[in-house]
Amino acid sequence: MKYINNLYYAVMAACMMICMASCQNDAVDPLTGLFPEPTSLELNTLTDEGVTEHDGMNVFNIKMSDGNNTATFAVLGKKYYLEAGTYTLSQNYERNSFLANSSKVVMAGVEHAIDRGSLSVEKEKDHYTLSAMVWLDDQTPVKMTSEGDLTYVRKPSPLVNVIQADIKPIDGTSLYQVYLAIGDAGVTGTVTGGNATYKGSGNLASITLITSKQELSTGIYTAADAVYNGPAGQYTAGTFLKGYTYNYEMFGMVLPLPVFSLWTTMANGMQVDSKFIDSGTISVEKTDGDYKITIDNGNDLYALYTGKIKFDVPTPVVSDDITYTDKITNSDDAASDEHTVAIKKGENTLAQFVFRTKKDASSLAGTYKFADPCNNFGQLSKGADFYGYAFGSYYIEDGVNYYLNGGTLVITESEGKLNFVLSGASMVDANGATGGKTELSYTNVVK
Repeated sequence: MKYINNLYYAVMAACMMICMASCQNDAVDPLTGLFPEPTSLELNTLTDEGVTEHDGMNVFNIKMSDGNNTATFAVLGKKYYLEAGTYTLSQNYERNSFLANSSKVVMAGVEHAIDRGSLSVEKEKDHYTLSAMVWLDDQTPVKMTSEGDLTYVRKPSPLVNVIQADIKPIDGTSLYQVYLAIGDAGVTGTVTGGNATYKGSGNLASITLITSKQELSTGIYTAADAVYNGPAGQYTAGTFLKGYTYNYEMFGMVLPLPVFSLWTTMANGMQVDSKFIDSGTISVEKTDGDYKITIDNGNDLYALYTGKIKFDVPTPVVSDDITYTDKITNSDDAASDEHTVAIKKGENTLAQFVFRTKKDASSLAGTYKFADPCNNFGQLSKGADFYGYAFGSYYIEDGVNYYLNGGTLVITESEGKLNFVLSGASMVDANGATGGKTELSYTNVVK
């Protein structure tokens, strides 16, 4: 029995060796011819066939040719130029891919679709080197190389619809915040009570700029950090506020809100995506009443608005029936005159400003800033309460004296009438409570 068992195992081992040899032959034989040497094409002419846009992507149409054979690729990217990298075949509009239905190869007069493969792009300034390894629809492998210059010029995204344009003083400063919301051709909107309601689909630029005057000043604005509802000292004229996410608390919940300068994608009047404008520059030019506003956030964003802008500014108190009295209280000072000017409506005092002009100045017109003590021309005296009596500069509302201690007073004169505008105003009452006014404005005031 032992002999028979050994013979049995010997026969089984021999059979297994024969089967394994047979399997190995079967496994090798089908591979024969599956990977033939690829056709190699040196397509020495590289051509830009134009750039189109679809679904937020740029489609770079390029052509490689040697006069007899050609290859065209529709390459997808986000930047305005064709980026270096590796692109694979795709049926959809996906970044870092090339479109199957728009890419093809023509060899020996026969047009082929591309079944699979990849395209490698190298870039040195405007000089490109491209290489591709693809399989055609008949499974022919083709290796292609090409190089040449491709120059791409940035085209700004056009903004056409000014939806909101506000200019407001910044509390505790002499600066102003200019807020603009401008949509492209697909986005419109209306403003009610300072809040905008949008319609349509497309892109919306919302930018917040800081100026030193109550106007959109020309110049180049650079990016600056700021905290929503933050301290007055964070603002600097000539800057725009970077976009960021503010965590708004309501009913015990925290709602993340994108604020300040943003590039927003709109769909049917709703915000679906916001990108922060947090670098680069915003330039403002003005010619014959038309503004040219360029948002340049590097390769990611380049937008342009050209046209008129009507700003919503704080409405001054139009006061033909308001008068002022002027009393010089230090006539013996050789360098300056201290004026106590009371602005009245009938017998009621609305406000009082105490400031200094040059000695014997022919007009009160000028710019005055708070100083303590107020000793020189161009200075404005702070207000104070002394046992219920008001001194210095103050403002009266509903019978309450608010003592002024911040802001800039600008007095202008036209046709014998004066305009008094205190911007960036800060004030307190006799108990130290902060007043609600940020600007005092009295126009067309007569003596």
